[in-house]
Amino acid sequence: MEQPDLFSYNNEDDDYHRRLPAPSVEDSPTSAGRAKREDDSGKTTKRQKEILDLLAQLGTVGGTWKEVGDRLGLHHGQSSGALSTLHRAGLVFALKSSRDNCQPYVHAKFRANYLNAARNDSPATTKSGRKRAALNRLHETVSIWLAHPTEANLEAMREAKKDADE
Repeated sequence: MEQPDLFSYNNEDDDYHRRLPAPSVEDSPTSAGRAKREDDSGKTTKRQKEILDLLAQLGTVGGTWKEVGDRLGLHHGQSSGALSTLHRAGLVFALKSSRDNCQPYVHAKFRANYLNAARNDSPATTKSGRKRAALNRLHETVSIWLAHPTEANLEAMREAKKDADE
């Protein structure tokens, strides 16, 4: 699977950091403010590129958030957040195994070196994240049913409601 080159640097049109934003704690104005400042300054992109470059150097062994943080001088939130963002973007994947109680991340160009059973291509989601996604699906199915009240759309809405109620 070919990955987009999100890190082609161009001083005149430096917009790639807006495509992979810095992570922030939901509903935290200070966290959101920090993330926006880091995005606007290009710090987010620089950190993500440094992590991708390091993971490319580490090869199939990859690196945990701690190893990445130690090598690049980042604290847990910086390395873990950037790795999660890169994971969601498909630029890295996680191994299902652990190293020092941490999950190693590997650059996507090494994906073919691992069986599906050994890697985790989808980032973990929190309970609140799953609930938010279920509510978004419910909202979408209700909108579709209101616009097109068919039996199939009604059934889709019922399924989405059932998921949201769990």
